[in-house]
Amino acid sequence: MFLCVWELAYRLEIVPERYFTGPVGVLQAFGALLFDATFWSNQLATMLRSIAGLAYGTVLGLAMALAGACAPVIGRALSPVVELMRSLPPAALVPLAIFSLGLGPSMFAFIVGFAVVWAVYLSAANALASTDKVLVAVGRSLGLSPIALLWRIRVPGALPETMTGVRIAAAQALMATVAAEMLAGQNGLGFMLMDSAFTLQTDITFALLLISGANGALLSRAVVVVSSWSCRWHRKLSAHSGEV
Repeated sequence: MFLCVWELAYRLEIVPERYFTGPVGVLQAFGALLFDATFWSNQLATMLRSIAGLAYGTVLGLAMALAGACAPVIGRALSPVVELMRSLPPAALVPLAIFSLGLGPSMFAFIVGFAVVWAVYLSAANALASTDKVLVAVGRSLGLSPIALLWRIRVPGALPETMTGVRIAAAQALMATVAAEMLAGQNGLGFMLMDSAFTLQTDITFALLLISGANGALLSRAVVVVSSWSCRWHRKLSAHSGEV
């Protein structure tokens, strides 16, 4: 139904043809891109930047959350900083990143990592702070040290919620990558989007938007697979609890 309305709007020229295209044109452009080596090199560049930034931001966010869990004073010190920094749009930092880091991979790693780190930190910190108090009390009664308590009880218990934060961050990583490529990239899907938009190749622009959405779904699915593997014990425990 949606595709029919879309095509009808295109045929009736509700929007001038040079600014709009129909689903048939988008599918044709999509098919042409699949056989274009330049597209695949740009696709690879965008995905590698997204994955690298996601990994970098995830590691940094987890380290910050663990530091806050080990030393509450660190968590309290980080709280206002996180509230301030997570409100900044990553794209706004592109000019500063260019001046400081140039146009190389480090610039993209910084921008994407900045977009990712706050979501990961907040989910991990909240999960660590919400550990079942009964489990913590049991661990203490067994003589576990604070560090052992963190690694054996609090971290495993926080893993499912933390992976949910990583999944949210994966979408933010891709959005930040495309935005950075649009503003300062010399290749990548964001660069292709800007080029096709400014040259009024609307069919290619729409096709690239669909591809970007598919990339987001693919990246999210990859995180779900990793989460399913790392949290398989949690599913077994939940299933056992349900049977009981």
